Amino acid sequence: MGGAAVRRYTSGMKIAVLLTRHRRLLALCGLSACAHLLVLELVAQRAGAPASAPAAGEALRLRLAPAAAPAAEPPAKPSARPPVQPLRQTEAARPADAVPSQPDRAAATAPAAPPSSAPATVNAAAAPAPDGIPLMQMPGRYRVRMPEPVRLSYALTRQEPGAAPLAAGSATLDWRSDGEHYVLSLDGVLGALRSEGGSSDAGIAPHFVQAQPDAVGAQDRASVLMQLAGIGLAEPDQIRGQVQNELRIVVAGADGAAVARYQVMGQEELQTALGAMEAWRLAQVVPAGQERIEVWLAPGHGWLPVQIRLIRADGSAATQTLTRIEPGAPQ
Repeated sequence: MGGAAVRRYTSGMKIAVLLTRHRRLLALCGLSACAHLLVLELVAQRAGAPASAPAAGEALRLRLAPAAAPAAEPPAKPSARPPVQPLRQTEAARPADAVPSQPDRAAATAPAAPPSSAPATVNAAAAPAPDGIPLMQMPGRYRVRMPEPVRLSYALTRQEPGAAPLAAGSATLDWRSDGEHYVLSLDGVLGALRSEGGSSDAGIAPHFVQAQPDAVGAQDRASVLMQLAGIGLAEPDQIRGQVQNELRIVVAGADGAAVARYQVMGQEELQTALGAMEAWRLAQVVPAGQERIEVWLAPGHGWLPVQIRLIRADGSAATQTLTRIEPGAPQ
């Protein structure tokens, strides 16, 4: 055997020995390759076979699939602790504009008035009268200004239902005041009345012979006439702006105190011995079958009562109408 043949034989033997020794490794490599191919095939089947390419000249078609809605979050588990309840608002914790002002003590005995019948009050110190005379304020109700001293004379008439009025003499109203104290004498359709007292932030403040009514701004049967005049003097719109509404004042008499309700009927032209006068008519509101009072206040004459009428339950009436105005004397 030549040298070349020997070398070929020797190389063949080495390869045979090598394959014999590493046949297990080769088998493992083959199995691994088959496993990888099997995995790739499974993935391809799950993803779906690739779409075939469109034929030449065919338009490419696309379809937009709607986005999947996000998965709803699971509801939150209720807390084991109870929710914190808000603190109740106390009187001291309320804002200043939410705390109601102290009500007028007269409101305890008087029914609630319509909103328009109780005009908003204005601080008297912030709005002084043009002539320097101080204004007084009824808390939560009306502004009042004390009338100047005056003496009024009236012609008195009486009238039965269906008959003409008949002259029945004269009547007087004598108001004396120094701005702080007053004396009022009245002799007319309401009888012979006298009132004395002073002034307060609620207006005229009578001195009551009997127990004083438990109401701020209470008047007696005589002083209520000048209190109405003082309301018009302090702020005319407290009367002019209340047409068909009411002014309410606590009035004390022999039978006790009650709320006197005066409905503003409007402005009228009143014929007097001094000529025609524009006056605002106020009619007292009372239950059926009771006597009532009507008052005419003249803005051109200091809102004084230029006419007073008492209408009795039987329909008869007694009226006193102004005939003279004279300066009064101080108290």
